[in-house]
Amino acid sequence: MNSIVKITFCIVSLCACFGCSAHNNLSLSNVTEKPTFKYTVKSVCEEILATPEDKLDFGRYVILLSKVVNPNINIENELRRLDNMADAVRPRLKGVNKPKEIIRVLNKYLFEDMKFKATGIKKMGNVPMEQIMVPYVLGKREGTCVPLSIIYLCLAERLDLPIYGVTLPKHFFVRYDDGETRINIDPVKKGIEVDDNSYLKIFAPLVKDADLKIKEMLLRNLSRKEILGEYLGGQLIREFIDPEKMLNYKQAVEYENYSIELFPNYSYSYVRKGTYIHFLWEENGKKDANDLNEALQYVLKAYNLYPYDLYTIVAIILIYNDMNNCQECLKMIDELYQKFSLAEVAEICTSEANDDIMFIKQKCRTKLEDRPVPK
Repeated sequence: MNSIVKITFCIVSLCACFGCSAHNNLSLSNVTEKPTFKYTVKSVCEEILATPEDKLDFGRYVILLSKVVNPNINIENELRRLDNMADAVRPRLKGVNKPKEIIRVLNKYLFEDMKFKATGIKKMGNVPMEQIMVPYVLGKREGTCVPLSIIYLCLAERLDLPIYGVTLPKHFFVRYDDGETRINIDPVKKGIEVDDNSYLKIFAPLVKDADLKIKEMLLRNLSRKEILGEYLGGQLIREFIDPEKMLNYKQAVEYENYSIELFPNYSYSYVRKGTYIHFLWEENGKKDANDLNEALQYVLKAYNLYPYDLYTIVAIILIYNDMNNCQECLKMIDELYQKFSLAEVAEICTSEANDDIMFIKQKCRTKLEDRPVPK
C-alpha cells in the first residue's frame, strides 16, 4: 500500500474515533442461540428506519447490529444482561427524584459496583474490537466512549430516564435532560459532569464563537436512530474492510448509506463514504472520473457540515490531487496548515503524511508554473 493510500485509509480508520478491529476469544454468552434467522445490515437497518422513534427498542437494535458483525453473539443473553443491570439499579432509585442524585446512583452502580472503565488508547486507529463493540464491553467492562455511553443509554432506557447521547469530534458522552435540568455525564471519566464549553475547547478548539449552527449541531441531544447510525458507521462497518487487500469497499459504501439515512447530519459518515468511493476508483484502475467526482461531493458535504476536521481536509486534498485540480488542491493544503500544525498532521495521519502532502504541493505548483500563459 503506497503512502498516499495509507493516509487515505487512515482517514477511514480514525475519523470517528474508532480503529482497526480483530475478533478475539472474548467472554460472550456461552449459550448457543438457535439459528433461526441470519441478521444483515440491510435487514436490521430497514427495520430500524421503519420503526417510529418512540417505539424503538434501542438496546435490542444495538445488539442486533453487533450480531451482524459477530454471529456468535447471543441476542437474548445480551439483552438479559442489560435487563439484569436495570433490575439491580431500579430499587436504588426508589424515592430518588433530584437529577444529580439519579446520576449519582447510576454512576455508583456502573463505575464503582460494576467497575466499568475507559480503556487507555495510546494511538487512535489501533482500538481492538473488544473495546468498541457493546456486547464485548458488557463482558469485559472496559471500552471506549461510544460503547460505554451506549450502555449508559440502554440502562437509562430501561429505567425510563431522560438521558440522551451527544457526539463531538472524536468523543461521545451522555446528558440528563428533563426539559428543566440539563447535566452532561462523561462515562469515560466515570460519569463526572463536564460543561459544554469545556467539551468544545477540548474536542472542537477551532470552532469560533460565531459558529452558532456548528455549536448547536455538536451539542444537541441525539435521537436513538442517530446514535445507531453512528454505532454502525463509526465502528461496525470497519469490520467488513481489509485494509491491505482493499476488499469490500463497495459493501462499505452500501452500509454507509444506512448510516447516513439514520444520521443525516453526521459529517464523518460523508467523509468515510467519500473515502470508500475514492478507494474504489483506485481499485478499478482510476478509469471513471464520475467516481472521483462522486467521492469529492461526499467529502465536501462533510466539510460543509464541519470545516474544522483534519481528516476531511486531507481527504479533499487527496481527491483534488487525483483530479489534477491543482488550484483547489493548493488552497486546501494552505488551509490544512493554517488550522493544524505539522505535528498534528503527523500524529493523526501517518508519520510520512507531511512529506507526502508537501510532495503534492510541489507537484501542483510545478504544474501551474509550467502551464501555458493564455494569449
